[in-house]
Amino acid sequence: MEKNLPCCGLTDARQLADLPHMYGFDFDLFQCGQCARYWVHAWRSWGSQGWEATTVEDAEKMQALGGNELRVFMKEWARSFD
Repeated sequence: MEKNLPCCGLTDARQLADLPHMYGFDFDLFQCGQCARYWVHAWRSWGSQGWEATTVEDAEKMQALGGNELRVFMKEWARSFD
């Protein structure tokens, strides 16, 4: 699917994970099809949305963890959204 990413503009992006909701935001992990950078799309139903860069290490954890472990990780990762 095409997304307008901060790194490469309108380009193919692969959605890798539907992440837990935190602090009123819905988070989804994407990877740019052109430069392979990882991005978390953060959005709220009342209009706030944007792309947050994430490290390779954090993106790997977001994909590997599950259940409560992922929720705990995302709570720490997204603490600036609170």
